[in-house]
Amino acid sequence: MKKQDKFFRTQIRIPSDIYGEIKDSAIDSGRSINAEIIELFLIGLGEKEVPITESKLRQVLSEGFIASKHTYSINLPEKICN
Repeated sequence: MKKQDKFFRTQIRIPSDIYGEIKDSAIDSGRSINAEIIELFLIGLGEKEVPITESKLRQVLSEGFIASKHTYSINLPEKICN
């Protein structure tokens, strides 16, 4: 069986603004647009967890620390997620 036999080829129409967001997300994650769409499908189907970005993690941690009225320094590795 050839590799391409494992795939179903189709065409879909995507609104331009959503396509732009998918394209930006693909660039940010280092994936092709096709791979990004597959990733989003898998997340939407519940087969993959939603990855958290470093900036979102910093925001969540910061909000939690502010709520607890303590001051902390956060040092995260350069790359914490894909």
